[in-house]
Amino acid sequence: MSTCLSTFFSLHGRIDLDLAIEIPGSTLTGSQNKLTRVDIEGIVAYVIGIEDIITDRLNAYVHWKSEEDGRWAKRMMILHREKIDWRYLEDRSRKDKTYKAFKKFKSEVDKHEG
Repeated sequence: MSTCLSTFFSLHGRIDLDLAIEIPGSTLTGSQNKLTRVDIEGIVAYVIGIEDIITDRLNAYVHWKSEEDGRWAKRMMILHREKIDWRYLEDRSRKDKTYKAFKKFKSEVDKHEG
């Protein structure tokens, strides 16, 4: 990934973006099927699905007691409620032992639908 970023910046120089980038390890913990391919001026990047981003935040909230990550998980669930694969997210939360938090946030999301 660092080679990709080096190539991008050598081609485009310094640019200011209102964008957060997180570069994880080389192993994807989420679903390959949820990846989105993004091509920006010949530079290709893959973006993980919203469900896997929420899963990461739920894990931080539950296992590391990060309240801020809990707030982000809930916000993303509310903002993207129409696009989320809820079955996938529920299954991941059971696997990751974050199901109780998932259900709590999901009930708050359901309140916003009415």
